[in-house]
Amino acid sequence: VEIGGSFRIPEIIEQSGCIMKEVGTTNKTYASDYEKAMNENTAVVLKVHTSNYKIEG
Repeated sequence: VEIGGSFRIPEIIEQSGCIMKEVGTTNKTYASDYEKAMNENTAVVLKVHTSNYKIEG
């Protein structure tokens, strides 16, 4: 996801020293998907609204 001024969220997360994990699938993500991905080191869950990206192909 890229926001105003060409700020790319994955790059900002990487520069902060965080680890970003994708969870679930493109069309369905369940609570159990988040439960499997999270642990005691999880600090943030980022949800991106579908109006902020498009999938091609």
